[in-house]
Amino acid sequence: MTALIDLIDEHGPALEYDLMRCGSRLRDFPDNGVSWRDLLILVEQGQKDSASGLWRSLNPDWQWGTAEMLQALIVDELRYLQYITLAAHGDNTAKPPKPIQRPGVTDDTVKHGDKASSLPIDEMAEWLGGEFAALNN
Repeated sequence: MTALIDLIDEHGPALEYDLMRCGSRLRDFPDNGVSWRDLLILVEQGQKDSASGLWRSLNPDWQWGTAEMLQALIVDELRYLQYITLAAHGDNTAKPPKPIQRPGVTDDTVKHGDKASSLPIDEMAEWLGGEFAALNN
């Protein structure tokens, strides 16, 4: 029941929209022959359809299906082919394109600091201690 209350607090307008489409309102619960369990079943069994306000609210990336992912992949590949072609013909200013950001996919680029924030080797050896400190001497 707590999860249902939290859901109503966070996604109330979207849930109201879905209920209105079913001919009901949130204020109808738990009266008129419908229970909180009925509402819970409606929420848990919600379908991915273009009109489901709650489903859209719970899944902000709802527009990205298989077709959209494949289209982004095609665009990425075409942009990369363009980059390779330019680089092969001597364009030194060409930079590799960044892929189109996809929902749920994080950037794999790992940054480990820069020279301004790097630790000198002697301080690193001291920090590691033991045999590493002896290597620096």
